[in-house]
Amino acid sequence: IRWRSEMEKKKTRVLVAEDTEIGRRGLRDMFETSEDIVLVGETDSVFSVSRLIQELSPDVLLMDLKWYDDESAGWMKIREIKRETPGLKVIAITAYPTLTSQAWKSGADQVVTKNLKRDELLELIRNVSLRKESFQYDEPVPRMHQDQLSPRELEVLVLLEKGLSDKEISKTLNIEVNTAKNH
Repeated sequence: IRWRSEMEKKKTRVLVAEDTEIGRRGLRDMFETSEDIVLVGETDSVFSVSRLIQELSPDVLLMDLKWYDDESAGWMKIREIKRETPGLKVIAITAYPTLTSQAWKSGADQVVTKNLKRDELLELIRNVSLRKESFQYDEPVPRMHQDQLSPRELEVLVLLEKGLSDKEISKTLNIEVNTAKNH
């Protein structure tokens, strides 16, 4: 029993907040065969998210952005969660690219569209839970322009989207302020 509890501690605990049954089922299926990521709970109500975070102590929250035609429910809840539980990693996930900007501004650790493949989602969860900066450029930068920017320029762009200043970007990326401005 002791060995089992030590193994459980090594798993990344995920809470899914998604308003559709098909969305929750799809995400649930993605976690079934993962050895290092475990689904600890799910909800179809944006109003129960804070309570479930307290009860289940997840490492990562996968948070849908649009809830029953309310385009602000997801990012408003992210802002609230980051205030209440700043250590919790939040991955905003959406089918609506127009909502990604507000999710970044609300403090999401990562924002992606729902077109991710299983392995991409699992790797993203691993990276975010380990506090690694993982830059997924699904929507903040249109695909047609991604090839025109260097990886560092993309990192700077994502941090700008989050609302960081040139000085904050230079500290985050460990580069000079002028270099951040040039990127």
